[in-house]
Amino acid sequence: GRLAGGLSRTHPFSASGVETWASCPFHYFLGRVLDVEPTERPEDAESWTISPIDRGSLIHGILEEFFRTLHEAGRPGPAETFSTADHDLLRVIANRRFRQVEDLGQTGYQLAWQNTQAAIMLDLETVLSRDEDFRAENAVKPEYFEQGFGFEEGWPAAEVSLSDGTVVRPCGNIDRVDRGDGIADVTDYKTGSGYAKQEFEADP
Repeated sequence: GRLAGGLSRTHPFSASGVETWASCPFHYFLGRVLDVEPTERPEDAESWTISPIDRGSLIHGILEEFFRTLHEAGRPGPAETFSTADHDLLRVIANRRFRQVEDLGQTGYQLAWQNTQAAIMLDLETVLSRDEDFRAENAVKPEYFEQGFGFEEGWPAAEVSLSDGTVVRPCGNIDRVDRGDGIADVTDYKTGSGYAKQEFEADP
């Protein structure tokens, strides 16, 4: 009675409105009285920000271009640290690629995209820092980038024999291969997997 008496003259309401009021009067007040619309959650709106797939491709592309550029100059060596010029180069490449995905309309709302760019730059700088430690510890240097295998061009497919005799021949691209004296190390950049490590271990 109080709901009808207090709101009927200026705010007609439906059965769903009564249900909302019964479950949460404050929710009703915000939505039906003040007309405040809920903010879309990123996972519910593709246009909110860059998709995980596009974000992953963006980061991979930035790192590939950065390391290929250095590789053409014979760098970086196993114990070599990155210079200020290298960090500047990384930012130049990242900013150019940021503009490219903006032009493609893949970035969503501007504020969310600005936050994403800052997070990506922090991730990229972290990669450089960890890369220095990794090369120094393992005495390796980057040699191959986005190396294909199992396709007509590139390296042959890897062959894996299962316990039942089935031979599996996976194909794909290796993000990066570092080589040293008699060793090779494969790096797979992770930008946000859709599966948990435990799930992979349970069903590889």
